[in-house]
Amino acid sequence: MPVVSWLIVWWDTSCFSFFNGPAGNQLGTAEFSLPNSLPAVEYKVGVIAGNKSLNVLASALIGTENDGKVSTKNTKLDGMTDYIVLPYTHTFMMQRKEVIDQTINFLKNGGFIRSNR
Repeated sequence: MPVVSWLIVWWDTSCFSFFNGPAGNQLGTAEFSLPNSLPAVEYKVGVIAGNKSLNVLASALIGTENDGKVSTKNTKLDGMTDYIVLPYTHTFMMQRKEVIDQTINFLKNGGFIRSNR
């Protein structure tokens, strides 16, 4: 279960809303959640997911490969152009040189760089 879905159920919704704002209430994997109500994309989209976590408790709650906040399976988007999983945490991945390089390559060439890890 994604951390946000667990928090919405466990923590009184008004407290969750206070700390996370309106955008926090739109997250999750429930049938009514905003992500599950969106149509497939019809334009080029690349998704970079992380699979390292600094939060053992959150990772245990998620239960599958994750970045401490989101499981990699929940980062996929219908109609996406490309997808890659990198060994970084959710919170700090945007600061990693490899993530920046992958983003630039996607924007320039329409896909991610594949390397032998």
